[in-house]
Amino acid sequence: MNKEISILIVSDIHLSFTNIKKLGENIINKKIDLIICGGDVCNFDPVNCNDLEKVEECEKEMIEIFKALHEIVPSVDILYVPGNHDAKTTLLFESNNLESKVPKLTDRSFNLHKSNFRLDDDLVLVGLGGSLPSYCDNKPHWTGYPYNCTDGAHDNEEQVSLDLNQSFKFKDTINSKDKIILLTHMGPYNCYTTIDQIDLSIPPIYSGSKSIENIIKENQQQIFLNIHGHTHHSTGLAKVGKTYVCNPGSLRSGHYVILKVEKFCNQLWRLKSTKFYKL
Repeated sequence: MNKEISILIVSDIHLSFTNIKKLGENIINKKIDLIICGGDVCNFDPVNCNDLEKVEECEKEMIEIFKALHEIVPSVDILYVPGNHDAKTTLLFESNNLESKVPKLTDRSFNLHKSNFRLDDDLVLVGLGGSLPSYCDNKPHWTGYPYNCTDGAHDNEEQVSLDLNQSFKFKDTINSKDKIILLTHMGPYNCYTTIDQIDLSIPPIYSGSKSIENIIKENQQQIFLNIHGHTHHSTGLAKVGKTYVCNPGSLRSGHYVILKVEKFCNQLWRLKSTKFYKL
């Protein structure tokens, strides 16, 4: 029998405790091995990133959300990346000094921003949180965080690329035989799961990253799946080259995914099934 992992994917919860409760009622008979969260657990405004009281308040809100998820699916890990509306402390840290800067929100939740997590002998989840500015009609539309330099001294995409490379090199744990699931808050550039357009009379909003697109294209033999959130209205499954791209949509709007990966013939990890649900 093929080895299989069943994953509950939620993203962009935005403090919707009500929908977490409804989610629990909907998945009561489902087999779940792991929860993956694509970020924007809260509604934190990045303009308050230097207000320590508000940052601490946001940390507490993230803890309560994760506790609520633990209640509906006990005894499984939550692997997450923070979004642009989550606490600054979950996004800004150096991988060689984790303990002093990164809050441990719950015992079974793990922050994968700029790091990775081994799921199996030859399967690794690689993470990057945060977002770039989004554009509509070539003009800034949604503010990015923490990738939002406006002084011209830094290139946002260049920093995303550097941080992605750090994720892959974290603790030197990934080898050439590993298969990779890439977990990001924002998705790849010019993929329909990152293009927001609910009204055809209005220009679309582009919210993806060229650096994420590039690293997927450059690592087709290893990255077989990218899971991301951020773009609420572009729920679905797409492809960048051979790599599947999954946007579960926003749990605040009632969207979630149960996805299964399997080790086919006990040799090669692949995407087995993806089911999209609406509460």
